[in-house]
Amino acid sequence: MKALYFRTLFRNMNDGIYHILSMWNEPQDYTASVVYLCGADASIPRTLSEDARFSDETFPVDLLVISHLNLQYLEYVIEMLELRRVKQIIMPYIDKKQRASLLRHLEGQEQPDKLTLNSKGRTFLRDPYRYALSKGVEEFRYLMGNGPAYEGQDTIPGGYFQPLEKSLDEKIWKEEDGFVPVYKAGYLIMNRWVLSFGVYQGNGYPTIVMYHGSIEDDLVEEDCVMSVKPFSFIQSCKGRMKGECDLCSLACTHRSDFDLLKGHSKKALTEYENGTLLLGNMLLPGNVERLYHRFHYVKEKVRFLAVPNCGAKENWDYRVMGFGKENNYRYYACPVNTLSDADTFRTLGTISPYIRLSMLNEYYGLCGSGFLTNRIK
Repeated sequence: MKALYFRTLFRNMNDGIYHILSMWNEPQDYTASVVYLCGADASIPRTLSEDARFSDETFPVDLLVISHLNLQYLEYVIEMLELRRVKQIIMPYIDKKQRASLLRHLEGQEQPDKLTLNSKGRTFLRDPYRYALSKGVEEFRYLMGNGPAYEGQDTIPGGYFQPLEKSLDEKIWKEEDGFVPVYKAGYLIMNRWVLSFGVYQGNGYPTIVMYHGSIEDDLVEEDCVMSVKPFSFIQSCKGRMKGECDLCSLACTHRSDFDLLKGHSKKALTEYENGTLLLGNMLLPGNVERLYHRFHYVKEKVRFLAVPNCGAKENWDYRVMGFGKENNYRYYACPVNTLSDADTFRTLGTISPYIRLSMLNEYYGLCGSGFLTNRIK
């Protein structure tokens, strides 16, 4: 069946969000993989070996998004850059002095029971841009502040990011001892999919919020079907679609329990609901309206939402639950750790039967997969 296949995975890696978006456009024989990393703030990390059960793949990464400069997750960044081909990186801009401060903080914690970072991680932290280039990354973008958001104005594949004011650019280049690519948050279009970004205040440092979902929806000529299911590390979902040899989704729907989502195909609708909103470590209190304003164009396309900072009380505001269609299933993925707040989970679990809370730990993840295909006449 000629179709655009997509898969969106949520895993708890090192007590934070490890998200994979994989797409295969069969008519064009084009695949793309996006990884979004956001470590939880101030949690006690597990070791990489403990998390290896969910990270046994070394597929190429078309885009790596580092949502929050978290020392625990730098190990994953270095691992990816060493073991995989990473084409693009997007991360929030943290100035040179702040990065140096993070290194000093780290050096003051060199004890057996504290977090450590190897020499490669330290080199990355000193100069992420040049380290990434040395590892073969083709395109690197720091994001600082917000430019125009996606509102359906573009469909041609590529990046749409606004440059900073010239005076600010020159100030940054002087501080960084040379050119660094810093832009206002914008959006990318790849494989009939949009990835739209926003920069907001997180715990201590800026964090990147990312939305992704289909564009150019044609409800007359096309149909969209999605299935959602939890998975365990014993039978883990694969992060990357491998073209015609990929039978993961088909096998899973035959052998596992799952939710089938068709509510997005109602005749009254004008677009499919297959979007994902990843909130990083955003401090939601006082900022929810800003979030709605930036992502208003895709507000009702959201099916999946990643709860910020493992549901920590200081990051949560229930008013964010207005994303998505009220009477269709919506899935809230939340890694569980010592930061997780019982009131956050109580709100998510009781406000509506259409809210499906998926609490992710070291054993379980969440997978949503589907396709867009021409309707049979």
